[in-house]
Amino acid sequence: RVKICGACERELPKDSFSEEQGRLRQSMRRCKDCLAGGTELVLMKTGRTRSEEDECPICNLPLPFDDGEVMLKVCCMKKLC
Repeated sequence: RVKICGACERELPKDSFSEEQGRLRQSMRRCKDCLAGGTELVLMKTGRTRSEEDECPICNLPLPFDDGEVMLKVCCMKKLC
């Protein structure tokens, strides 16, 4: 039976994983080569990013989640921090 490594995303034979790693779910499992090389999991490489609409056009910092801390400029319909 083959298992998929969560870091290199290759299908590998079951003996390519340590006993501990073999018990983990696919998204958390890393083969012996990836463990030795320190390869990060795919989930850690491709995280969520905020869209550009969530940035202040003046300072380019992320806008606060609380609408009370954000101003809406009616002239340009832009949110500012």
